[in-house]
Parts: sequence; structure tokens; C-alpha cells
Amino acid sequence: MTYPSYIAFLVATLALVLIPGPAVFYVVGRSIEHGVKAGVFSVAGITLGSFFHLLVACYGLSALLVASPMAFNTVKFCGAGYLIYLGLSKFFEKPSGNKETYKVEHSLSRIFWQGLVVQILNPKTALFFISFLPLFVNPGQGSVTAQIFNLGMTFIIMACITDSTYAISAGFLAKKLGWGQNKEENPRLVFLQRSVSALIYLGLGIAALLIKK
Repeated sequence: MTYPSYIAFLVATLALVLIPGPAVFYVVGRSIEHGVKAGVFSVAGITLGSFFHLLVACYGLSALLVASPMAFNTVKFCGAGYLIYLGLSKFFEKPSGNKETYKVEHSLSRIFWQGLVVQILNPKTALFFISFLPLFVNPGQGSVTAQIFNLGMTFIIMACITDSTYAISAGFLAKKLGWGQNKEENPRLVFLQRSVSALIYLGLGIAALLIKK
């Protein structure tokens, strides 16, 4: 593709990734809840989920979500249901005990896979790749599939960097506020922390339900 087109894509992508969206709020929720490491693992899961959507877009399967209302609604409701489930689970989560220290290392793999599932079941991501990337593709400059892949990888890398920045910042701020790994030191902070995380997940689920084709 031409140099001016790629520069325009970089500028547009930078503007998009700097604006907090569902993925950012999910990552921030994990960082506040479990710390920076958990937030970074969430970013890794979301990034891999974005790569899945990119591969789908490259082979034209994402068009199915646009052409088929049933396919779109199926993915939308599955993703929204999963987010709402996470929120309700957090609301009704029982304290672990006064002397128990939470070990985030035991759940990092789970956090990674949750981020992956949330992103894969996000129809907005699929629609974004199939609607935004082609705007910068020039069929006369070579393989369309290769152009879409290169543009998509550029977007994913930039999003990964900004999401990681949000994760580290949120985790650092939560630590400064005393939301450490020992959740039982301050019951009020434990409740507030759990409530904020639950509201974030529920809000994302509701927002996903409102996505229109």
C-alpha cells in the first residue's frame, strides 16, 4: 500500500486505541481487582482474541456476521451473557477468609482465557475489522488479504501497547489506594473493589446487547 495511506491508517488507529472501549474497561477491571500482572494477562488474552478476528477477516468469514443476522445475534448474546455472568459472579463472590492471602498466580491462566473468550465473542471487533480495515486497502497495490493482515497486525500491536498502559496505570493506582493482594485487610475496600469490578462486567454485557448491526 502507499505510504500516505499507511500514515493515515496509523493516525486513525492511534485515535481509536487511545479512546477507552470495552476491552480497556475489562482490562482496567482486572488490574484493579487482581493487580498489574492480572491486567497484563488480560491484555494478552484480548490481543490473541483480536488476532483470531483478524484471521477470520482475512479469509472473509467475518462477512458472515454482517450478512447473517442470526450469526451476529448468536455471537452477540453469547458474549453479552458471558460478561453478565462474570459480573453476577463477582457480586455474589464469598470472602475467602480473614487470614488468607489471595494468590493471583493461581488464576492468571484463567484470567488469560477469560480475556480471550470475551474478545472472541465480541461481534463489534469482527465488524470493526471488516468495516475499518478495507478503507485503507488498495486492490491495485497487491494482495488484498495481505494488506488486511498487515493493517490488522498494526492495529493489534498498537492496541496491545495502549491496553497494557491502561492495565499498568490502573494496577499502580489501585496499589496506591491500598487495594493490594491481601483482600481481607480492609473489608470496605474489598466490597468496593468487588462491586466496581462487577459493575464493569455488567456494564460491558449490557453494552454488548445494545450493539446494533
